[in-house]
Amino acid sequence: MTFSGDGFTLTGTDPVSAVITLQSLGVNAVGCNCSLGPDSMLDIIKKIKPYSKLPLIAKPNAGLPKLVNGETVYEMTSDEFAGFTGLYIEAGVNLIGGCCGTDPEYIKKIAAKARNKKPVLPAVKSISAVSSARKYLLLDRTTGLKIVGERINPTGKKDLQAELKEGSLI
Repeated sequence: MTFSGDGFTLTGTDPVSAVITLQSLGVNAVGCNCSLGPDSMLDIIKKIKPYSKLPLIAKPNAGLPKLVNGETVYEMTSDEFAGFTGLYIEAGVNLIGGCCGTDPEYIKKIAAKARNKKPVLPAVKSISAVSSARKYLLLDRTTGLKIVGERINPTGKKDLQAELKEGSLI
């Protein structure tokens, strides 16, 4: 998934809703790629880890791009970039790499920092939740009754219009 600086995908989905939805669709791993530097992406990984049953992936950029003399430049060095490796592993990332602005030198330095470190396995085995593209609701034994609706347009649906006017929730 690609997130912008506000922590949402380009279509407005928050990280937890995205993970819940993708897991239920049967993906094998979830994570973040591109658009953010390692510091901002780490915050997103920390948000999704408690809800992920799957291995997490992180492939940040070497910082945010800047336009210098008409050329796109990423100013984060390979040492600075690799300095985030331990933080990512502690946060629960199982697969780590680099996207825009990185090259084989960055990956070598990540590999060196990750050597002999054990990944944090997913903590949750299952999760009960409902999710739309932009919201989620977690369900557990203490949640109690929740009424889940959907934004629908009752235009042209006379029975639905009548039920809404009556306050019928069934």
